[in-house]
Amino acid sequence: MIIPCEYSCHEPGFYAQREEYEEYFRITKNGKKGIINIEGNVLVPFEYDYMDCYVDAGVYASPYDSKTFLIVKKDKKWGVINLENEILLPFDYDCISYLDIYAGGWAGMESGFLKIEKNGKVGVAKIFKDTVLRLVHDCMFEDVRIINEFGEIEVKISNRWQQMPNENSYYTIENGVFFNKDKTILIECVLYKHGGDYIIPDSVTEIGESAFVLCGELTSVAIPNSVTKISDYVFCGCRLPSIMIPASVVEIGRDAFLEHWAANSPIFVSVDPDNPVFTNENGKLKRKDNL
Repeated sequence: MIIPCEYSCHEPGFYAQREEYEEYFRITKNGKKGIINIEGNVLVPFEYDYMDCYVDAGVYASPYDSKTFLIVKKDKKWGVINLENEILLPFDYDCISYLDIYAGGWAGMESGFLKIEKNGKVGVAKIFKDTVLRLVHDCMFEDVRIINEFGEIEVKISNRWQQMPNENSYYTIENGVFFNKDKTILIECVLYKHGGDYIIPDSVTEIGESAFVLCGELTSVAIPNSVTKISDYVFCGCRLPSIMIPASVVEIGRDAFLEHWAANSPIFVSVDPDNPVFTNENGKLKRKDNL
């Protein structure tokens, strides 16, 4: 692409999904930042004093499933928008920044957590893999930090660091797993948090999109009979040898059991014989009405 002379500067392109997977450019015009696509069409208008891009397209993320968020500053206030210039986090904050994971071999990898600051206090927001940005804690702490490669967060209260409280107005958080408040939806297992075996609570009826993506240390996941829906890409990037689908599951999303989307290698799937919708054929998931 040739950048027109009307733009004062641009940064290297980034690939992301909007209507399709393509390249975008962060451009400066008259001192303001915006986004154009490879055809030169303006997607995000030139009205921001600062702009930083977050593209969720990790090692195991499918390119057609990448998500893009922009941390921006306008009129001395900070917020978060998407490529459609829709506001995901309102312009109420004095500063917003990423909380990065710097431990181990994953140095600099974004955690999906944001540090939000307002009136001298700090809170936490989370970019979830179901494309939604939500508050986890309002601005009530002195500071926040990530302490290891598992994405565990500490908060500073009364000048002392301690584990981030699980109690909040938005979610139930147990051992690094995010649920909705009444624990009927398993939203996300924080990256690399769990090794070994994990038993999904029997309050859960739905496993959210990409909930276990990149949980490569898991050796088994037990799905209870309460679960009726398994969403898209739930176990993509897991190295599970096998998994059992209970009779209660009647809806399964796209590529839910791919070990790695690029390698196209699925997890061995077993299905309860009493399941009315699904069965397995040589370890591969099949719908009974397609047999």
